[in-house]
Amino acid sequence: AGADSFRYSLTWGSSWSDWQTYTGENSTLGKQAWSGTDKQEWEGDHVQVQYWSRMTGSSDHIQEGDLFGSTRPTRRFPHLFVHGPWNEFGYDSGIANAMSQQKNGTWQYNFMTEWPAQFQINVWGMNPDGEPDVTAAFGDVDNDTVLDRIAPVSLEQSMVNITNLGPESPHLAYRIQLNDGDYRYTLIPVGSRWKQLALFILLTVIPPLTAAIAVWAYLRVFYQVKFNQVGLSEAKAIIPFAIRNKFSRDRWLPEKMFNLQDRSSTPSVPEGAIVIDTGLGDVANGTRRTVLIGTMEYDIEDWGIKIKIGGLGVMAQLMGKNLAHQNLIWVVPCVGGIDYPEDQPGEPMLVKILGNNYEVQVQYHVLNNITYVLLDAPVFRKQTKSEPYPPRMDDLDSAIYYSAWNQCIAETMRRFPIDLYHINDYHGTVAPLYLLPDMIPCCLSLHNAEFQGLWPMRTPKEREEICAVFNLPQEVVQRYVQFGEIFNLLHAGASILRIHQNGFGA
Repeated sequence: AGADSFRYSLTWGSSWSDWQTYTGENSTLGKQAWSGTDKQEWEGDHVQVQYWSRMTGSSDHIQEGDLFGSTRPTRRFPHLFVHGPWNEFGYDSGIANAMSQQKNGTWQYNFMTEWPAQFQINVWGMNPDGEPDVTAAFGDVDNDTVLDRIAPVSLEQSMVNITNLGPESPHLAYRIQLNDGDYRYTLIPVGSRWKQLALFILLTVIPPLTAAIAVWAYLRVFYQVKFNQVGLSEAKAIIPFAIRNKFSRDRWLPEKMFNLQDRSSTPSVPEGAIVIDTGLGDVANGTRRTVLIGTMEYDIEDWGIKIKIGGLGVMAQLMGKNLAHQNLIWVVPCVGGIDYPEDQPGEPMLVKILGNNYEVQVQYHVLNNITYVLLDAPVFRKQTKSEPYPPRMDDLDSAIYYSAWNQCIAETMRRFPIDLYHINDYHGTVAPLYLLPDMIPCCLSLHNAEFQGLWPMRTPKEREEICAVFNLPQEVVQRYVQFGEIFNLLHAGASILRIHQNGFGA
């Protein structure tokens, strides 16, 4: 009553309608355009009505309230943000600075920074242009704990000043509590320095402690590689070995010039095994590891026979020269076009391919710590020095070749007391499968993973045929060798390591 005109705002005073004549009757309020950021939006509809009276010459009387759509307590601001030097007046958006409205209508914000400090309450926060809003920023100009709002163009700084050294011990921060009804704010000490210190200590200790526990658990559960105590080791001494050796009376001598044990003692070997005298007595007492190797590329130095066309040939030559601390049982095929000297003949090996038994002639040749097992059969003699491998890896001829090769390696495992089978590439990966359910320790080295030894198993007929060629049961092939619809030799090597050695050995 007494008002002559009125205007309204549905945008919290950021824009107003035109002045309208006040009649005291119901008036329809039209929607008002508003734009801003997602953080500046609000829920529900809020209206502010400002009245002007000709008699009093004043428009100070304003009424406001939520219309509908809001579940929050009575409010006079859509939201409030805390700005100040501590967050670069809102430019540091990584620090949460929004105040929360409580059920009793008051606004709260836990404020912790370096003391003394300053802050201001900003209704709109950061504008879409990335600048802090200046139209509704509140401070305490006269330090009476009541917020003041000054004109944006004023040169006076509108800030709340906290001039002391922060809250008293044991508190850490102030809780800014604002009553938007009378704009009065209070600073309530909150937090605990002791809890903060305890949290700091825990965050310092727990990460490295849990990391150490995780490493220990991984080593105990998964990492089952044990320290290798087999092989040569040098006792530590003050004088370096390289210098001490030059003045030592006992110089390094070829192992074939001496024996470490009386020949009369005999090593324990499996029943039915063929024992080849390598001239190394230390084999008998088990101080040296016996490693089985099978390669199509090799270098028999004293016979002057060298089959080498690629990286595997280079590695074979290096292994022969640098593995003098181990006894090597080296299976090699005799290729066509080379006359091999005759040495110690061995019992022929029988291989079964497509249900038929075939005989492979065997002879042994000992050179230093290496015992060569030479395989001689037409299937191997088809290859030459320049082409030691079958030209294809997906036809029947190549399958027969690799079947005979793997079965001969498996038979060699039965004849010698092998400690480790060193698989080189895919060629001899299925040899251990002929020993099932027994299994020999294996390690797998890849020199060219592009070639894997692949034959199709798309139909039952193809599956039955390839299993008959390799003389392996279908269930064994399915578990170890089959990868999709492919008979994959390289996959067999990986399966052996995965199933029997927990994935270790590659």
